Amino acid sequence: MKYGKYAPAAPARASYKHALTSLLAGCLLLTLAACGVVRTGRVPDPDERVDVWTESEIKIPAFPQPQNLIAFEGVRGSSNRYYIDAASLSIGKDAVVRYTMVIDVAGGTRNISYEGMHCEETTQKYYAFGHPDGTWSQARSGEWRSFDVQDQSRPYRVLFMDYFCPGRNSPVVTVERALDLLRNGPRPPASN
Repeated sequence: MKYGKYAPAAPARASYKHALTSLLAGCLLLTLAACGVVRTGRVPDPDERVDVWTESEIKIPAFPQPQNLIAFEGVRGSSNRYYIDAASLSIGKDAVVRYTMVIDVAGGTRNISYEGMHCEETTQKYYAFGHPDGTWSQARSGEWRSFDVQDQSRPYRVLFMDYFCPGRNSPVVTVERALDLLRNGPRPPASN
């Protein structure tokens, strides 16, 4: 049997076709997985409504008054004093807990900021900063910032874990519940 000068390449050509078919099949599986078909077993409906999170409009609250400040242990072992202004605490329709935080620094400085915490995303945002004359200035960066709930050196961890996001993915049910936790301290879960 005479093969001609191109016959030895036939097995290599078959191997190339097999590799190309495997590559295309892999790409198709990745595409379907990204669309949710592999995970859910159904093709997504293009008319199906997908809820996209949008942040609610915010209104900067009144400047904090001393009688409305609730102390909490923001950073264990810190000489700073941490407070939440009870009058500013709110939970928006967007599931963001908004609050004014006051930090009395050991050297005598007072830092005041109006902030938001998005429990589901474990993020925090500054809206405004307070000045000694009782006025607010808008924060330069209105970006949401991730924070590490394991970082013991930040008050956000304590607010997240103990007061505002006890379910970790959702905020406290009501402002009253958050205020109760702040005033009376977080309680360990009841044992059975």
